[in-house]
Amino acid sequence: VHYRMGRLLEVELSDSTRAVQTYSDILEYAPEDNATIDALEGMVRKDEAAEDAFRVLSPALSGREEWERLFVVYDVVTERADDVARKVVNFLTMGEIAESRMKEPLRAFDCYGRAFTTDPQNGEALEYLEALASTHDMWENVPALMLEAAGNIEGTPEALSLRLRAGAALRDRLGD
Repeated sequence: VHYRMGRLLEVELSDSTRAVQTYSDILEYAPEDNATIDALEGMVRKDEAAEDAFRVLSPALSGREEWERLFVVYDVVTERADDVARKVVNFLTMGEIAESRMKEPLRAFDCYGRAFTTDPQNGEALEYLEALASTHDMWENVPALMLEAAGNIEGTPEALSLRLRAGAALRDRLGD
């Protein structure tokens, strides 16, 4: 009954905010309800009260350990985000999901790289990137990311520092 009420609010009455609240209430007493999870995911994808739906959906998917699905939902939300800080946090979270939960270091590397090039002055993103590169011997792409990031903050002392670090990585780690 509650699910049908949520669908009615979402589809027929176009009241996405109340629909999300209804779906949230359902998940409190029935976290395994697949139809509710699907409805929330659809709202995120259609950008209907997406932020609210994401806030309910994210912990639900995490609790169910549906890491691939959570990763994809994060990606959808991150692509729409305008705020650089929010994008970086989401990319870092996606990297952690890929690395720790999905055991996919290449995907994690991509996420950490996207976080770093989005905000080259975010030291945390570079730390994660370098740690993953060291752990999985993935240094071949790190200098290129450093140079791309330096280009994004051209004319700053940090850009010069990144160029020097890229050169050192090429010399010391890759032997070029």
